[in-house]
Formats: sequence, structure tokens, C-alpha cells
Amino acid sequence: PSNSNRLSFSFTSGTDTNFSVHRVKLCSDSTCSANCILEATSTATTATFSNLVNNTTYYACARSEDAATNISSFISAAPVTVNVPNLTLAPLLLDFGHVSTGNSAAAQTLTITNAAGAGAANGCSSAITTGNNGDYTIDSNNCGASLASGSSCQVTISAHANDGFGGMRNATFSYSCDN
Repeated sequence: PSNSNRLSFSFTSGTDTNFSVHRVKLCSDSTCSANCILEATSTATTATFSNLVNNTTYYACARSEDAATNISSFISAAPVTVNVPNLTLAPLLLDFGHVSTGNSAAAQTLTITNAAGAGAANGCSSAITTGNNGDYTIDSNNCGASLASGSSCQVTISAHANDGFGGMRNATFSYSCDN
């Protein structure tokens, strides 16, 4: 099993020569009988379930069925608790006001927080991704490739009026993670 908001598991195929299909599901107990969700059938020996509830423990369960509809007992994998990041950004909007051509506005700081009790955010990167991104720069960034549960980091952004184009200039800052 893997630990994220997506659970993937693999299992050994049944040995019945008349094998037909695997029945797989996620349950809240190791007997594979209580609070089962997301049942699926597969001829492969892997299964992936998505959109799981955070801070919930699941048992991945599998059984085989043959062409004569003989069904084996469910076998469960070790329990996995889903623990995904819960990121917030503050403030949600930076307003640099009017910046004259050739000048820069005072830098402003964004704070990214991963809630206490949430899973670590991993494989993260920061970028100014859309709009007139030449008008904005990331001046400092202590947000690394991961952000632990209950931690925060800061990114400082500046606005620059690089040309004579008037009017409002927009850009989007993103902090994206693999999980």
C-alpha cells in the first residue's frame, strides 16, 4: 500500500486455473466486512482508489472468483491511514497599488501553512505562473520541496513596472506539491 489521498495496492493472483476476476475493496476493519467502500472488480493484480477521507484508516481487501463463480475469502493488507497535506495561503491577494514605469513596489510576503495533524506536503515548488509574470519576481522563498505538518513558510514577491503599458497587471503565484 501507499500513503496519500490515493491508495494503490498489489496482490498475488489466485491459483485457480479457471480464474475470472479479482474483487477488491477498502474497509475499516481487517475482516473486510465493516464499512466497506469503493468496491471494484479487476483482472489485473493491482488496484487504485482515489478521493479518500483524510485521517481515516483503511484495509485493502482482495479475493478471487473463478469462471464457475467460486469465490475465495477476502485477504486484507496491513492498515494504511490516509494523511494528506492541508495547505492554506495568506493573504489570498497582494495589491501593490500604482507602480510608475521603471519603478518597483515594496515587497510583500505570502505565508503558506500546512495544518497541524495533516500529512507532510512533498515534491513542492513555487512559481509565478500566469499573467504578466515579468512584472513580478520572487525575491525570497524559504518554502522548500517539503512542508511538514503544523509548519509554515514564507515567499516574498515584488512588483516592477518594466514598460510603459498602463493599467492593472495580474499574475498568479502557485505552490504545488506532488501529493
